[in-house]
Amino acid sequence: MRKSTAILWIAVMGIIAAVFCILFISGSIRNDALIEEMKGKSVNQAARIMELDANNAEKDILIDDLSAESMDQASRIEALNLEISEQKTAMEQKESELAALKGESTSRQEQIEKLQAELAEKESAIETLTETSAAARGDLLAQKETLAAKEEEIKHLTEENSTLQAQVSQLTAEKEALQEQMDALGGKSSVNRYATINVGKANMRQEPSTASQRIRELEKDTKVLVLREVVNSGFEKWAEVEMDGQAGYVLLTFLDLDE
Repeated sequence: MRKSTAILWIAVMGIIAAVFCILFISGSIRNDALIEEMKGKSVNQAARIMELDANNAEKDILIDDLSAESMDQASRIEALNLEISEQKTAMEQKESELAALKGESTSRQEQIEKLQAELAEKESAIETLTETSAAARGDLLAQKETLAAKEEEIKHLTEENSTLQAQVSQLTAEKEALQEQMDALGGKSSVNRYATINVGKANMRQEPSTASQRIRELEKDTKVLVLREVVNSGFEKWAEVEMDGQAGYVLLTFLDLDE
């Protein structure tokens, strides 16, 4: 704007100079009125130019003010845009946190439901155990009663066993006495008498018992020497025999004593 004003001034001065030159060259000095008129016009134009220049200066100031205000508004807009961006970022973060919280809440709800189901199962198991415990207590009482009956039976059997042991002792004494009587018998005693095997086969054993080890088998009609007769703990009658220099025991019922 200030450059255009200077150019206008230069143009005006050029015009004035040209006018004076023309008047000087043409010799129209007489036309003072025209010159004055031209001067007046020039002065008017100069005043107009100055007024325009002042208006332009005011406009420049107004433009500068508007430019400053525009820059200030641009700064404010930029600050507002930055604040909006920050708020958007914060909002997105909050939305992400909210989604995470919703997911965590769903997971917690699922855990709660799972724990409630487990609690219900445990309560049911406790009820079952309580019922089972009651039944077990009943069974235990029944077992205790059975055990008491068994103990009573054992006591009774122990008493009977003591009686039987006394009887066994008595019978053992009688057997020993009988054995002594048999050993003391004379005449037709089986001691040192011959006998004949009266069965198909008879076992000669080391001891007077069917559980004793077998020495040999004796065929029917085999002759053996009877050394003595014995009665074992089962009250079985056995004969101690000898054959071919070998001694052993044979059931007395398997022998026929010779006359």
